[in-house]
Amino acid sequence: MSKIRGASSECNNNRLINYKSLLHLFSKREDKFEEIIKKEIDYYSNIDFYEYMIFFLSHYPKVYKLLNDTAKPIIDEKINSDFNLILISWFNKDNLKEHKNHVKKVFDKKTEEGFDSNNPRIDEKYFNHLWNTFISNGLKKEVIDLCVYFYGSSSCYNDANILFEVVIYPYINKFEKDDLKKLLKNIESNSQTYGRNRARYDHRLIKEQCDNVFKEFDYDKYKNFMRSVK
Repeated sequence: MSKIRGASSECNNNRLINYKSLLHLFSKREDKFEEIIKKEIDYYSNIDFYEYMIFFLSHYPKVYKLLNDTAKPIIDEKINSDFNLILISWFNKDNLKEHKNHVKKVFDKKTEEGFDSNNPRIDEKYFNHLWNTFISNGLKKEVIDLCVYFYGSSSCYNDANILFEVVIYPYINKFEKDDLKKLLKNIESNSQTYGRNRARYDHRLIKEQCDNVFKEFDYDKYKNFMRSVK
């Protein structure tokens, strides 16, 4: 259990192994390890908050609540330095729905500032983790809403290319009727999505899902979208 501290050089060299070990241990005896932390809160709050530790806390949000008030600001500072860490860090919010609204606000700010090497775009690994977290909590509609929001907010062709690959392509077959209507509405009003070269191929996948789900669908409202698939 001391591996959770992650302070030694040996631990730093084996972070992935330690992360997987922690997940395994907590999956077997979560209550027991929570009791251990409660008895030595300050000891277990002295953590090297590397990336995998953030992933761990997103699996077991109760651990974050148990840490002392010195540790939490350090964790939050690290999270806020990277939008991808913000994506998966729902443990410092009351619930996932509140987290979703927070992520939208931060995404809007990051989009306005401009994504670059110091402000990285959404990474597939992190978003997939977020997707799985929402799904495992029975919140498929909420995470699909994020997918639609992100892609529909694309601020340039390059962002739209990346966002389609990360938040639409892997999950489009999970979209239902109302999800698809929201997606088409957002595409229709954003030329950065329908005006790019790759839309011709990307949007055909969306249309294919629409045809499968609706059987018969009136595309007259979505002229920009339809032009993009021709």
